[in-house]
Amino acid sequence: MNNLSFNPLQHIHYQLMELQQTVKQRICEECNWSLPTYYRKVKNGEISNAEKEKIIVIVYDQLRNTWDHCSNGNDLPPAAVVAPL
Repeated sequence: MNNLSFNPLQHIHYQLMELQQTVKQRICEECNWSLPTYYRKVKNGEISNAEKEKIIVIVYDQLRNTWDHCSNGNDLPPAAVVAPL
């Protein structure tokens, strides 16, 4: 993708949508849940302490991966790359 046609909002939107799907998929895989079970637990909020811990680890890991992807400049124009602190 060339920088002249790059749409940063589109990139951010894609990354956030991908994050949602990846988190949901990993939770289902690692907690051994079906997709209907995932949505039932989202609605009812009844999860064990072990599941809570696993979900926190998954979300943190996926957020870190998304941050690393964006902060390393992958698929971003140079002006959108976040400088390290």
